[in-house]
Amino acid sequence: MAAVVTAPRERVWRALTSAAEIVRWDEARTALVDAPDAFPIAGAKVRWRSRLGNVALVMNETPQIVEAPERLAVSCSIGSLQFDQLYALVEEPEDAAQPARTRVSLKLAARNQVHLIGADVDRFEVRRMLIERIDATLRALQKWCENAEPPAGDDAAAD
Repeated sequence: MAAVVTAPRERVWRALTSAAEIVRWDEARTALVDAPDAFPIAGAKVRWRSRLGNVALVMNETPQIVEAPERLAVSCSIGSLQFDQLYALVEEPEDAAQPARTRVSLKLAARNQVHLIGADVDRFEVRRMLIERIDATLRALQKWCENAEPPAGDDAAAD
């Protein structure tokens, strides 16, 4: 799935890689627990306080690919749910009548079955959950980048 964000690609990248911004636009992540100083770094684990529905959990993320400002691939786990996210950012062709725009695509991949306490969620339910998560993530990112000012003093996380 993809969305066109009316913002420069560097702005969208900063929203995806700045912990201070992520906890403000991504409703699933509520606080950074720990991360390396230079966030994100491929292979360096990051932990977030997170919500899966109404349940508070810790989400572990390990960036696999960090190619600023074009691609970000992250392996994630929340409880027993494990998935990979791949963000790709492409600048839309410039037009004098249009402000800068960025096409953001997000692909999530998860196991076909998720084991829960006392039950399994089948592959169709997992697919539905992932589609909802992708849609909510892209809409929240788009809204944040188009309407919010970045937090002051957070330029280091954008690099």
